Amino acid sequence: VYVSGGLTSTSVMVTDWATTMTTVTRSGSAVSNSYFASFDSAGVVQYAVPRSLGAVNNWPRSAALSSSGTLLSQVDSGELVEVSTAGVITSRGTIDANILGLEYLPSGEIVAAGRFNAVTDFDPTTGLQSRTPAGSDDAFVLRLKSNFEFSSLHLFATASLDQVDSLSLSPSGRYLVGGRSFAASMNLSNTDNPGTYTRSG
Repeated sequence: VYVSGGLTSTSVMVTDWATTMTTVTRSGSAVSNSYFASFDSAGVVQYAVPRSLGAVNNWPRSAALSSSGTLLSQVDSGELVEVSTAGVITSRGTIDANILGLEYLPSGEIVAAGRFNAVTDFDPTTGLQSRTPAGSDDAFVLRLKSNFEFSSLHLFATASLDQVDSLSLSPSGRYLVGGRSFAASMNLSNTDNPGTYTRSG
């Protein structure tokens, strides 16, 4: 079992099935920190670690688990953090968008979906893939390579608010997203399903 959570108290006690307690302490001068924990099949804590960004508040958003047991999460500072099976946290760059769905593909690549409301670089590495929203928020589906470099991006953009709320994978590695738009119609065009969705009623 893998858990991502947040704490605003000074510390949180993580207790496992064997009643062994691991203390996660909020570090730095921030009001909130993210933390990550792992339990084995017997319910014993494998690790419980905080993510501190100094004075920057951070809270976990969506998380994904790789086939090797590596946990990937975005905290609300935009940082992507990878947690190894030993509980070692590594920063994988920043995407200043709100990731609401995150999944590993069977290939090891990563899919992220959500919304963004300002000019955003969708490449968390040294590359630059900058996009500007057409409305107050635009929805996106982002694909990253296994080394976290940019691979592809699909936008759902209107002059209104758009966002992708959920992301699911099929066994073959295809993905399905569900979302919403406040616009009367939205262009959903892509190679598999061209056309425009028009709101009814």
